Amino acid sequence: MWIRVFSATDVEIRPADLLEFLHRHGHEVAAHFCGDDQGWFSAELQLPGEETSLEVQRYLVSEKGIRDELNTWAAWLEMQTSNKHRDDLMRRVVQSQQVFTICSPPEICGDSAADEVCRRTCAFLAQATAGIYQIDDQGFFAADGTHLVPEA
Repeated sequence: MWIRVFSATDVEIRPADLLEFLHRHGHEVAAHFCGDDQGWFSAELQLPGEETSLEVQRYLVSEKGIRDELNTWAAWLEMQTSNKHRDDLMRRVVQSQQVFTICSPPEICGDSAADEVCRRTCAFLAQATAGIYQIDDQGFFAADGTHLVPEA
């Protein structure tokens, strides 16, 4: 499962805040964050009893290739001509200040606990950064989980 969070702000989410949120919702994950002078850019979320981790990446819009990625998603949205959210979502994607990706490896993809941690993580990141998110094969969602654009 691949999830992308398109964030309206470039605020760095504190790792402790993400972990506290997940723990508060019953997910006792452990995490390892990697960062540099611009904040964290990678995290591995380890679920109890699993050998593989969920991978979370954080990209600032200034990084090479991110603008092209945003334009690709905006172009996909532009083709959704009958969707009432299309124009707003295109604008929000193009104006994103950072993008988070969450990857659930094939070994645990479809596992209800892993999928729930993915969904909770993306919802938290979207809410904390005034963002929206996209789940492969499902579509675009508002931060509150409202399904805005389904994928065909």
